[in-house]
Amino acid sequence: MHLARERSLADANKYPASLQFWVYELNIRRVHNINFDKWHLRGFVHIFSKMIKNNVDIISEKAILEILKALNDELANGSSN
Repeated sequence: MHLARERSLADANKYPASLQFWVYELNIRRVHNINFDKWHLRGFVHIFSKMIKNNVDIISEKAILEILKALNDELANGSSN
């Protein structure tokens, strides 16, 4: 959905906005039962790795919890994307 926008924001060091888009998309996918695929996981990893690389100290607890819950749900559902 918005993966390119999320990456663009991360590339511009606008991490809070990038994470907000990421969580927003994640919630839309959940509401409409659209699988969370490996490309979105890679996008998330990209954002967090850039944040760590650029010494961003504050990572939204809500974003981390939402993403971990989504990953857990996908693993429980046996998604093979």
